[in-house]
Amino acid sequence: AHPISVFGAGAEEVRFGARESLHGVFVPGPSLPAAGATTVVFFHGNGGNLTHRAPLIARMRSELGVSAFIIDYQGYGMSAGTPSQRATMYCRSRVLWAPRSALQTTRHCTT
Repeated sequence: AHPISVFGAGAEEVRFGARESLHGVFVPGPSLPAAGATTVVFFHGNGGNLTHRAPLIARMRSELGVSAFIIDYQGYGMSAGTPSQRATMYCRSRVLWAPRSALQTTRHCTT
């Protein structure tokens, strides 16, 4: 596991979903977000948790200049719940349907 600082400057922990049970990290790009700025939503796959991908997210930020949002699925890392295919689809839907402004400007989303 890595501390949040490994993700780069300005990284924020985000809680979202029902009862804020899901955990993610939003990593802003290296410059202030502009209209049309790119945010990569990163699903880390099976096993581990989002902190294991911190070096990759930091590299994407510095080399590609993108913002990134990475989540822990239910039952992984700091997200509550039990892993299952249904839980994974729930996590994805909460992230993909969240307003972009909510992911960039707040630590708590209620999508």
